[in-house]
Order: sequence, then C-alpha cells, then structure tokens
Amino acid sequence: MKIALIGNMNNNFFSLARFLRDKGIDTSLLLLNNEISHFHPSADSYDLDYMNYTFNLSWGGKEFVRLTKKEIYEDLKDYDVLIGSGYAPSYCFKAGRELDIFFPYGEDIWGYVTYPKPSYIKNLRKLISSLISVPATKFQRDALKHCNIVNMSYTNSIYETQISKYCNYKERWLDPLPMVYTKIYNENLIENFAERTHWYHIFKEIREKSDLMIISQARHVWGGSISDPNQKGNDKLINGYSKFVKSNNSVKSMLVLLEYGPNVQQSKKLIKNLNIEDRICWMPKMYRKDLMIGLALSDIVCDQFAHSWVTCGSTLEPLALGKPLMKYLNAELIDTYNNGLYPLMNANSANEIADYFEDYLSNPEKYIGMGKKGKQWYDNIVVERSIGRYINYITSKKNKNAFK
Repeated sequence: MKIALIGNMNNNFFSLARFLRDKGIDTSLLLLNNEISHFHPSADSYDLDYMNYTFNLSWGGKEFVRLTKKEIYEDLKDYDVLIGSGYAPSYCFKAGRELDIFFPYGEDIWGYVTYPKPSYIKNLRKLISSLISVPATKFQRDALKHCNIVNMSYTNSIYETQISKYCNYKERWLDPLPMVYTKIYNENLIENFAERTHWYHIFKEIREKSDLMIISQARHVWGGSISDPNQKGNDKLINGYSKFVKSNNSVKSMLVLLEYGPNVQQSKKLIKNLNIEDRICWMPKMYRKDLMIGLALSDIVCDQFAHSWVTCGSTLEPLALGKPLMKYLNAELIDTYNNGLYPLMNANSANEIADYFEDYLSNPEKYIGMGKKGKQWYDNIVVERSIGRYINYITSKKNKNAFK
C-alpha cells in the first residue's frame, strides 16, 4: 500500500508522514506548486531525510483549466490511499479519484468554495483571474461531497456551518491531526538541536533575563469583523499583558511576539500607546524548527483569543512540548468533548489574561503541572489514538484490495 499526503500548509501533513513511516507505512508527501516556504518540510526538520519521500507537483495553483485529467492521474496512479487538503480535492476529483480522507485547514472550505464576487467585473485583471478559478471552485464543491472521511475537530460555528454545507462525508474523525513530530520536538529539544537554529541565542538571552517569559506565535490579525475566521484577538493579549505589567512592575517579564500577519504595525502602535515597548521582544516570522526552541524556553505560550479552535498548529505546538497554554475556548465547545480536552488557561478578555499571569507568579507549579498534562493528552490522543485510526483505515483498505 502506498499512501499520498497532498496539499498546502504541509507542516500539517509532514508530521503525519513521519509518524506513518515510523510504523513502516510507505508514505509520500506531495507538495502542491503553490506551497509557501514557511510551511515547507525543510522549515520543520533538522535533517534532509524528508527529501527521500517528498515530491513537487506541477499543479495546485491556478493552472486548473489547462491541466488535463491524464496529467493529474499520472501523478496519482501509484497511490492506493489519498489524503489531502487545500485544492487537492478538486484536482483529484478532476482526475477521477476521490480523497479517502480530507483534512481541511480553513481556506479550503472557506475561500476555495466561494465563487468570484460580482464587484470584480469592474477590474479586468481580477475578473480574468476569478473566471480561471471558477472551474476549480466547482470541482472543489463537487469533490467535498465525495470525500469518505473528514478529519477535523469540532470548531466554531463559522467553520461548522461550512463543513455542514459543503462536506457530505460518510464519517468524521474528531481526533486532531498530529501536526507536531514529537520524536524531535520534546524535552531534549534544546540539548539536541538548539545550535542548529537561527535564534536560540536571542531566546536564551530573554530567558536568562526574565522571571516570566511569555510567547505568542499567533499571526497578528485583529480589529476586523468578528465574522472573519482569521481574527486572532492579539489586542486582548497585549492589553492584558500591559495590565499585568503595570500591576507587577518589579517582576522581570517579557512578551515575545512574531512579526507575522497584516496587523503587526497596529500591534506595535498599541504597544507604544500602552508604554510597554521595553517589555516586548519582536522576533521575525520564523520556521517551526526555530520557533520551537523559543517555546521550549518559555513559561507560558499564548494562542488565539477571538474564535474557538480546539486544535491548530499554534495550539498543538506548546502541548507537544508540555508548556502551559493560554487561549480561548467557548463553553459549548468544551462541553462537546465531555472533559476529554487538554487543560488550558481559558481567557477571553484582557482582565482574564492579566489574572492568569498574576496567578502563575503565585503558583507556578500548578501551571507546570498543567503543561505536563497537556503533553500527556497530546501523546495519548493526538499521536497514539489518531495515528492508530489512520493505520486501521490503511490496513482495512489493504485487506479489501487483497480480496478483489
């Protein structure tokens, strides 16, 4: 049995490929031709082993119209199981193949299923670009009706509506995809890989000068419509941290932020207005292999505070490292999992965020324990149970093929 993982944002699939290959399953990573360097396997690895099973496709972007069914089919014909995200469903469907498992990352069930806006008619370039994407949009919609399995945890109402509207699946897996490869990202990370990263010396310097080191790797997207699923609520974190700093001025604390996202300048302006510039360290957007060193050295990792997401990369990264996590999850989503979720500092306002920072100072062991429990959850649910489900599916399909 040969398995193909196809899609964008391939740090999502790269870890899955490594876990499956560790189990002896012949797994290839197929990169669409519009992959962003930030999500390339090389950004998530300290060696070159990925080159043995990673292949670049000539399609995946806007060449859908000119690409023939045969060209796509030839790239996929050797694979028995297709697992995909992004535009992978539409391309596979055009070639007469259906995805066995669809792992949506967001835009593939948001923008990729939306037809061009009528306003584009006034802009010839946008109109032409939009018309080219229409066939891909139609095939994406059709393909999502034929995916056997959707692997996506319960999420906020915005995306649940999209899933219900476009995905006519036979089965939905709620266990998260193991996006973080714990064979390298673990308690030995700093000892084994620190010197292979770009920014270890900066992170180490912050750690040595801080009583409390906080980091947030979330993109800076805030201040827009609450109906925009990209909103992260970074302003709540900045305001909460400012409140904490002003109440605990003698505490040597530092908040590390990444220059990542369209609202970085707005965040910098807010920080300046709050007069806490000396308590913020800005770092460049970086590869996961560099970022994880910073997370490993920190006391608290802060994720998103706008929408409820059970899992995403910025949630799973600190959990895999055993770091206490602060983010927002609504009560309804928590109740859905019936106490089966990871522990977290659940905050949805600047005041709640500040209170958690205060409480950490009073009882750090409580939150260190929270981090350890979060890692247990990641290891048991995200890795063991989730990988087990993939292996069971692959094995069952292999057995079915054997009796054909």
